[in-house]
Amino acid sequence: MKDGYIKVAAATPKVKVADTVYNGQLIKALMKECTDNGAKVVVFPELCITGYTCQDLFWQDKLIAALILLQQGLFRQVHMLKRLRHHG
Repeated sequence: MKDGYIKVAAATPKVKVADTVYNGQLIKALMKECTDNGAKVVVFPELCITGYTCQDLFWQDKLIAALILLQQGLFRQVHMLKRLRHHG
């Protein structure tokens, strides 16, 4: 924090509808790029993990399971980045 401010980044991945693995990889890469450049907060568009237009797929068990796994991976990455920034 400098002069009471923190750096915030906004990122917009080019998503593929219902491809949570691909979208997750993009999100993780953008998170790392932003934090490597000093951002303490990174914001993404709503539904960028699943893709905005897959509304009829939202209730499919396969998509829900993939989304849960990806969220867990993103949470782990956030905690890892916090530890690296704190100890580095």
